[in-house]
Amino acid sequence: MELGLLISVTGLKVPAFPDGARRARELGYDCVELGGCCPSGHDTVADLGGWEPSDARELAGEIRDLGLGISALQCHTDYLAADPAAVRRRVDHTKYIIDLAYAMAVDLVHTAMA
Repeated sequence: MELGLLISVTGLKVPAFPDGARRARELGYDCVELGGCCPSGHDTVADLGGWEPSDARELAGEIRDLGLGISALQCHTDYLAADPAAVRRRVDHTKYIIDLAYAMAVDLVHTAMA
């Protein structure tokens, strides 16, 4: 089993994913998990919300070039909103994170209610 580190608003808080990946490598981790919140808007913490698939693919390459795997993408969202439009935005966000995972060749996406 590989030991991984979550880089997100609820894990290792860094301004950019490559910074967190380098830190994970220094600490001896084998892989990282990357978070994406809905809605995004975290200007000071790395977050996949709003990334283009091509940029996410490039990020995945940078992380793998460090010798790290990407174990999963974590989709932070809350499906229990009362407003149907808010629920639709959150479902769309989940689909968006799944699309990023495909672009990044990451096999696992899971959700977390934050």
